[in-house]
Amino acid sequence: MVVCLWIFWLDSRLRAATTNVVNITDETLAIWQDMIDTMEAIPGVGIAAPQIGEILKLAVTSASEGRRRAVCMANSKILRCSSLLFEHVEASPKSHEVSTKLKRPKTVIVRFLNVKGKMYFENLSKVRSDILLCKAGKFR
Repeated sequence: MVVCLWIFWLDSRLRAATTNVVNITDETLAIWQDMIDTMEAIPGVGIAAPQIGEILKLAVTSASEGRRRAVCMANSKILRCSSLLFEHVEASPKSHEVSTKLKRPKTVIVRFLNVKGKMYFENLSKVRSDILLCKAGKFR
């Protein structure tokens, strides 16, 4: 288990242009595992690679019941957002004292490379869609 240092919002790496992932390699799988370990140690429900200093278009979400189903995504692209909004309070696991009420699309359809290197489409709803929308903001 590797728990990486969490990059805070003032760090320039969070504003750097991220690189697309061409192939899913052993290195990619290792970064995803580091992201999962870090996310669970925080604890959080989503993480983007720039948050641990990797300037790649990689993200992980794990908002399933019991946190048993982490979804690893490379080069995620939001294809469609619902017009229905989901209102909730959002905060960073590293800034517990700061939170805000947000409205985000209730569902999103996303395309990404999965752990097998295959293009995959998924319909995410509520918390999982919110996590993806938040993490997608980390990609430039």
